[in-house]
Amino acid sequence: MSLTICYWPIRGLGAPLRMMCAYSKKPYENLMYKEYSAYVADKEIYKKINPYFNLPSIIDNDQVICQSNACFLYLGKKLGLDGEGSDTQLKIVQVAMQVTDLRNTFVNMSYPHLKVSRTKEEFDANVEKYLDSGLQIHYQKFEEWLDLYKTKFFCGDSVTSPDFHVFEMIDEHELLFKFVGKKTILKKFPKLANFYDEFKKLPELEEYFESDLYKLPCNAKIAHFF
Repeated sequence: MSLTICYWPIRGLGAPLRMMCAYSKKPYENLMYKEYSAYVADKEIYKKINPYFNLPSIIDNDQVICQSNACFLYLGKKLGLDGEGSDTQLKIVQVAMQVTDLRNTFVNMSYPHLKVSRTKEEFDANVEKYLDSGLQIHYQKFEEWLDLYKTKFFCGDSVTSPDFHVFEMIDEHELLFKFVGKKTILKKFPKLANFYDEFKKLPELEEYFESDLYKLPCNAKIAHFF
């Protein structure tokens, strides 16, 4: 099999890539490193082809594609999820970067070694503030984007690569709300909520949402929330 997605056995940054393949009915090898030593061994091999090798990475025949957004954009183009025309492709890059801002905030708060939430007590305090205010800033930007362009998905009325990452981040936040026992704020952003609902109803992803891949933890077990 020529296409391999390399990542940890969690959803994280791997989920949007897996969803893109599922949506496009593209066969691929789902390489999940359960042991860190196995990843280190492979890294020594693949960094000879691409010194940036990290996770996630895509191996496509003799190419090794690294860095998260590069992987999303590459796979989107390969699978025909990159829209049509330069205007759409510019939107794709902007949405990809914006959702990365959200993910970075989420990850920094979730993992103790990143020193934002070093203890459970710090996480409890930070997550309360984040869900009440910080997250709403991100959601408001997404809402205003959808309102401005009046499209079903983020870069048009057809699905493109960043839609998968935006959906994943909303879905992980819905789980976070449940984890801390708070009511979701998603309904405050009707266009974003509609995007989330419509995306999850896509028939092309029905099998994925019923699979074990969708049941993987969002983060590694060292995180405060996984």
